[in-house]
Amino acid sequence: AFRFYDSDSKIRYNIENDDKYLYFSFDVQDQLTVQKILTTGLRLHLDGTAKNKEKNEIQFPIYSDKVPVSELEEYGTQYDQSILLGKARLDQMIPTDGYVKFNGKTDPIFNGAELNGILISLKFDESRSLVYSVKVPLDTLSLTSNLISIGLETGGYEMPQQDIAMQQ
Repeated sequence: AFRFYDSDSKIRYNIENDDKYLYFSFDVQDQLTVQKILTTGLRLHLDGTAKNKEKNEIQFPIYSDKVPVSELEEYGTQYDQSILLGKARLDQMIPTDGYVKFNGKTDPIFNGAELNGILISLKFDESRSLVYSVKVPLDTLSLTSNLISIGLETGGYEMPQQDIAMQQ
């Protein structure tokens, strides 16, 4: 169960920690938001100084703010068909790769594979919500207090250029 809800993004989420790890998870039920995450990617910023600096980040799926809107339309058709076919088919639509950038070092990361203690999982649950989970070792965040800033953003679409004739 998720403890928090953001009504603007329609995302339910949890943030927890123990003495070694930060755990962040959220789920998305809104189909357009799911499609946007899977086509344009997601960027998660973590700042151990609590000053909203974007020096540590996880991009999974890989983030882009220039995805052609036609890709969303094509993906939407596949997504609609897959939702009828069930969870296993939806899971096949999840991108498999991304990257982490911590302390100035960038490394590839893959869905469900751990890298230097960082683990990312992206999958659909039985209700067909997209569930994103990440586990990050606290010692990678260069903590300066008991506060951590967390930012989350999706990529964006590039609208097609249209020529407009001016009337004389």
